[in-house]
Amino acid sequence: MEHLENKEETTDMSQQNTDNKSDCVNKHHQLNIKVFGVGNAGCRVVSRIHNVGLNNLQTIGINTEAPALEKCEANERVLIGVNATCGMGTGGDPERGKNAAAESAQQIRTLCEGADIILIVAGLGCGTGTGATPVIASYSKEAGALVLCMVTLPFDFEGGRCMRQAFMGLRYLNQIANGVICVPNESFSKLVPKGVTFYENLNLINDYLAEGICSLIRLLTYPGEMNTTFGDLCSMLREKHSRSAIATVSAKGENRALQICDKLSTHPMLEKGNNFSDAESVLVNFSSDGDITTDEVRTIMDFIKRSAKKAFFKVGESVNPQLSGQLNVTVLTAAPAENPYNQQQQTQSAKQSLQEYPESYSFQSEEPSSKSIGSSIPAPAPVVSNEQISSIYSQKNPANIIKMPILKQAKFDFEVVSHARFEKTSPTIHKGQNLDVPTYARRCIKLN
Repeated sequence: MEHLENKEETTDMSQQNTDNKSDCVNKHHQLNIKVFGVGNAGCRVVSRIHNVGLNNLQTIGINTEAPALEKCEANERVLIGVNATCGMGTGGDPERGKNAAAESAQQIRTLCEGADIILIVAGLGCGTGTGATPVIASYSKEAGALVLCMVTLPFDFEGGRCMRQAFMGLRYLNQIANGVICVPNESFSKLVPKGVTFYENLNLINDYLAEGICSLIRLLTYPGEMNTTFGDLCSMLREKHSRSAIATVSAKGENRALQICDKLSTHPMLEKGNNFSDAESVLVNFSSDGDITTDEVRTIMDFIKRSAKKAFFKVGESVNPQLSGQLNVTVLTAAPAENPYNQQQQTQSAKQSLQEYPESYSFQSEEPSSKSIGSSIPAPAPVVSNEQISSIYSQKNPANIIKMPILKQAKFDFEVVSHARFEKTSPTIHKGQNLDVPTYARRCIKLN
């Protein structure tokens, strides 16, 4: 009897252990993904993502302007900086946006809790998106989440000050976020036909951004034989502060692989394929109803590999029965952030300032940008101290300058035998030189 009781207890315990393991597995595979839309532009994109209705996704709209926040469709809406802005916005001042986020720090930290991935969408250049986004990114990293930011740069007609503020905000984001997907608004202008209203142009940009984020979420959640996992994203982006780009294209029919290659080569999010050449890592995910062939995969991957010659590739495949003959391809690239502040002295000062985030950084002490980062991101000139300038000018022979030997013209000796038909003519003598003799012969100069 005792033996039977012990056996039953052992069976119950093993069953409980199995149940616990299955619970842990289910809990582990259910990613907690949150999307933060910051500012007016970010809230518009979040509204589109919210209307898609993806599972295991929480959308959050954050703004300093109460009337605009009321139009945002999201699971949660947070008005930050009530004391700093009184719900009337920042007036295009990033300092006020930064202070508003710092004022609502506890609310933001609470929203970040428990998230595995936090995607932040914002438009850089104005006050809330530029000033508050780096603060929210820092709180997200404190919560232990993988932080990806998708931001836009202003239109050219918005002016130099707006563009300069956007570059400063981008600098801080590159120091904090795991990956930054930066898209200039001007890159979409080539896709918009003439006569399209400005409102429709903005909607096109918002749709592209929303499509990119939804594609990223789908490739993490849809099952397949070759899954693209959360760990793949971590290996590509965690602690690398990379420049990232994401694009999704689709096609149907017999030549759908070639159609996808053409769309990737002209996609604005990929800068017409230029982002491939700088990429260190490229993640490619194929999604179909299960009818994708090996030849189609090889055709698309050969096209991408020709452009991204130095990249490490991660290829995934997922099955979505609703596609019914349609092939979707999502591409995520990660390249090192070409930050002019990565010189030793400036990097140390940047890291030092970020340790006391967000109070330590300022948008008021930066200089206009003059150098370009990557294909479209200008950056300010490096700061050189007076001591460094004196040291440079005091160097008579820098190590990187190689002295070239002084070349001398080779000569050969010969004797003039005859003056031909001018033999009986008196020579033209000037200062003892016979000018009738060619200069090269008179001076014994060897001709090459």
